[in-house]
Amino acid sequence: MCGIAGFSLSADSKINSRQLSNALLTAIEDRGSMASGFAFHHDGKHGYHSSATPGSSLSLKFMPRKARTVILHTRLATHGSVTDNRNNHPVTSPDLNIALVHNGVIYNHEDVRRVIPTKLPPVDTSVIPAIIERQGIQSIDQLDGDAAIAWLDQRDPHMLHLARYQHSPLTMAHLEDGSFVFASTESLLWRALIQLDLAPTWMYNANELEYFTIRNGVMLSKENLPAPKYTDVRYNYNYYRHQTSGAKEGYKYDSTPEYIPGFGWTDSWDDDDWAEFYDWQAYNEAESCPVSTLYPNPKNSSYWTMIREEADGARADYLYYNEDERDLWRDELFILATEPNVTLIDYGLVTDSGELVSTLNDDADIF
Repeated sequence: MCGIAGFSLSADSKINSRQLSNALLTAIEDRGSMASGFAFHHDGKHGYHSSATPGSSLSLKFMPRKARTVILHTRLATHGSVTDNRNNHPVTSPDLNIALVHNGVIYNHEDVRRVIPTKLPPVDTSVIPAIIERQGIQSIDQLDGDAAIAWLDQRDPHMLHLARYQHSPLTMAHLEDGSFVFASTESLLWRALIQLDLAPTWMYNANELEYFTIRNGVMLSKENLPAPKYTDVRYNYNYYRHQTSGAKEGYKYDSTPEYIPGFGWTDSWDDDDWAEFYDWQAYNEAESCPVSTLYPNPKNSSYWTMIREEADGARADYLYYNEDERDLWRDELFILATEPNVTLIDYGLVTDSGELVSTLNDDADIF
């Protein structure tokens, strides 16, 4: 899960860009606090900055005070460590023309990398600006993934590009002075606007496969994007969708097709899916136990985490991770260890025979 936001100010706007940026970053921090960043267009200049710091404390001194076009991001990492700043958003295209922010997951990013001649950073997002730069936005159908994206292209100054591809939420609004502003969810956008006493005259929750261009606060175009060409049963889509949809307290989902204030878009969730992927053998608290006592069978997994949520009392939950999800496992250990309502009980490795081995007090170099 991540948060995206930004704005395109009208020619006559008196809005303070840094104040608006801070309000938006603070609001969307609910959707991720492991890293944050921004990109801007101003007077023919194009720049971007990111850091492994929460959005509310991100330094904005690199942003011109009167920047007219800005995109913002707060990150909950799924692919690529936040300690490597290339993975933090905005993520750039190979020729550095495009700076892009993304909420979602590109499931087939490893396959897409093979057709891109330039080596890209580990973050799955990196394939999006690479595809757009080489082939244009209509080629996004090569990607199997969830995405709400915003980007700036220095070849087209002051143009804001905005799209909702699949699943990930996106809300936009016009203000009384003619400026355009957007954020991941309606509730988070309202939070930022209320803080600055800004009143929207129009608000819209984007549909899937919609692409918009905005300049000087004016929406110039709205187009339909092609649906994904490929989907693959190998991917556990719902595993990530609790992150791309929800906010910091993202366990509070139901199947109601609406925005829940503070928690994001819920139209793709189903109670049975939640139980299948996250309610794994709740009462087993052994540090090491045979696979036959667990459900589902973790023999295809390599890492595991055991947690207890405050709301569930004595119940413990197991989370399993595949070999290629090692970075995700490490990042989520960090997140779970700092969640106020979650107790991190144990974590470790899954042996070839399916046994769970605790490494909580192990000196082994597993990180």
